[in-house]
Amino acid sequence: MKQHSTEPFAAIAAEQRGHVGRSAVVQGWLFALAKVTLARVYRVLLVLFAKMQEEDKIKHMVWSFLLTTAALLAWSPEVSFVSVFLLGLAKECWDKYFGSGFCLFDMAGNFLGIWPAIFSAVCSHWPGISFWHGC
Repeated sequence: MKQHSTEPFAAIAAEQRGHVGRSAVVQGWLFALAKVTLARVYRVLLVLFAKMQEEDKIKHMVWSFLLTTAALLAWSPEVSFVSVFLLGLAKECWDKYFGSGFCLFDMAGNFLGIWPAIFSAVCSHWPGISFWHGC
């Protein structure tokens, strides 16, 4: 069984006895909320890392990287990002109705393939790319 911290409750009890001001109660609750939030973020990142090692997610990352690199030859980084992201979204919407279903992890794979392509293009100072003025 999961043990929950009683710090916020202790702060409330102390405040009711008149020993502690309201700021301690608020700090106790914020600390408890931060601990829970960080634990959830950590779990989501672990699941994301595990999912991104699946063959299908790797294909999403590779294809998004290649499509973004090709799009960067013709368009600005902003347009390339939006066009490849929307293409991936359209593919997932197609999968929702005619395939295996919509998958947020596939969209995360698309995102993880798009950003390295844009970042490498900008940092390598490709001609015509003025997204961030280089790295």
